[in-house]
Amino acid sequence: MAALRNRDQIEGQFGRRLGRLSARHRAELEGLLGDPPNPASVPADFWARVERETEEELAILLLLVLVAAADEHGMDHDAASVAALGIAGDRAATVAASYARTGRDMLATAAQRWLQQAEPPRLPDLRATTLSIFGPDRIAGLAVTETTAMVSAGGELAVRQTVGLAVSDLWITEDDGKVCPICRPLDHATRPVWSAKFPDGPPAHPI
Repeated sequence: MAALRNRDQIEGQFGRRLGRLSARHRAELEGLLGDPPNPASVPADFWARVERETEEELAILLLLVLVAAADEHGMDHDAASVAALGIAGDRAATVAASYARTGRDMLATAAQRWLQQAEPPRLPDLRATTLSIFGPDRIAGLAVTETTAMVSAGGELAVRQTVGLAVSDLWITEDDGKVCPICRPLDHATRPVWSAKFPDGPPAHPI
């Protein structure tokens, strides 16, 4: 599968931009929850805005990664830019919706746990919850997954429009500690093997 020479740098930039947005969302969530925290005070429009702002940021980042991957695999830059708009936009909308929905569900789970406690959660407990929802670990995972998705999509787009897809196309992982247990066994598998289960290629794990 496709690779990108400056992937680590791109992932880092990806994570930093999303991290700044996530930190703002986290601070706002803590303010809305109050002390002691009251999950009912977090309005639905907060999560709607998290989704919208995340989608806007992702759309730009995904587009840049996809076009860079297509360029690196020999596709005409202008053609890649046009084709990438729809792909990146659709992916950004899907990922942002899942990201906001999962965050809302994580808060609901924490709220149920707080109700079962004899006393309201203390500030460290509250911050641990908001950190799990909008913290660097979640953002780092998102950056890795979505960089993989767009590098793969860009490579596929370029190959399809230049030399054409082939059964010998390989699924290549980074072979580092970031590779998930689903992707790792597929390293160097040919297209007939990996496409049987993952026809769109990497990543092979949930958003």
